[in-house]
Amino acid sequence: MKLQLNGWQRLWVVVASVYFLVVCGFGAATFPDGAYLETERAKFAIELALRAQVDAAHAGGDERAELNALRDLKKGAARVRFEAYGDLTDTELVQRIREKFDGKVDITALNEKEKRDAERIRDDRLKSVYQAVGWWAIPVLALYVLGSAIGWIIRGFRNRNEV
Repeated sequence: MKLQLNGWQRLWVVVASVYFLVVCGFGAATFPDGAYLETERAKFAIELALRAQVDAAHAGGDERAELNALRDLKKGAARVRFEAYGDLTDTELVQRIREKFDGKVDITALNEKEKRDAERIRDDRLKSVYQAVGWWAIPVLALYVLGSAIGWIIRGFRNRNEV
């Protein structure tokens, strides 16, 4: 059996193919890369480090160092990151904090955050793929159904004598 498409069906295939390329391009451009999660993780690591500095200064009885660390903590991790670690990438920053505070800070919270982030990026990527498939398939199928309905109506008017 040879597959034969009429002109409208061929037009639908071409439009669906071009639209597929558009959706794929948009999907690739908006595909989650996890950079925002790495930034959040870097800020979280800075907060852990600042809290460790506050605790160490408090335990050592150094009020000035404690106040400075509290001031930095109050500024916020984003500002401290910009001022003190602006030359490092988020990954390098997290690694440096791990090395500097190894054994001094309980980094299990950071490790748990990394695990949750890995699951989150996987879920975000899967959701992105499903959305792209939906954004392509639903309009393409709707266009085909609409075209078939219009063709059925036109055929009904052309064959008035047969009814």
